[in-house]
Amino acid sequence: MSNVETEKSQSNTNLDLQAEARNAILEEITKSGLMDKMHAQLKSEILKSLEKQKKNLKHSIEFDYMTPLHKLAKSREVILSFFLIKEFLQFFEMDYTLPVFENEFNFRENVKRETLLCDFLLKDKEKDGDSKPVLIHLIQNYFQEMNNKKISFSSKLDETYGIKNQNYNPDIHILSNEDEKKNSSSN
Repeated sequence: MSNVETEKSQSNTNLDLQAEARNAILEEITKSGLMDKMHAQLKSEILKSLEKQKKNLKHSIEFDYMTPLHKLAKSREVILSFFLIKEFLQFFEMDYTLPVFENEFNFRENVKRETLLCDFLLKDKEKDGDSKPVLIHLIQNYFQEMNNKKISFSSKLDETYGIKNQNYNPDIHILSNEDEKKNSSSN
């Protein structure tokens, strides 16, 4: 045999020995359960990595398409504001606006009117025949408190909000035909 053939033969023998050793090690690892354990760990790590990437991607996409309301933390103030507006819409039977508002806000909880009144330390004047949304009660109490503190509002405020009736009552006031005629003649 030539040197080249001897080297090839030794090389093949070395490869065969390496293959046998590898197969023996693989067989031993498989018998001991280590191979299955390593497969499970590898699979788990891959799934964790994919899930983390998915969450990051989902968060990134959601954050890009979120409105300022959705980016804002749902604090007590935000949730109470939601309930005040919802109760206002329900009170005035805004049946088309209410579902849109609820879907936009994406908050499915309900709260009773009595709970809102209690949270804001308001009395329910419904028994006195003075039924109004809680939001209006709050605004009335605010104006009353400002009047008690002798803080006056400029007439500019009334003009800004379109309150031109001299006999304006802080309670909800519906203009009668006579009031409308007076207002239209003064304009």
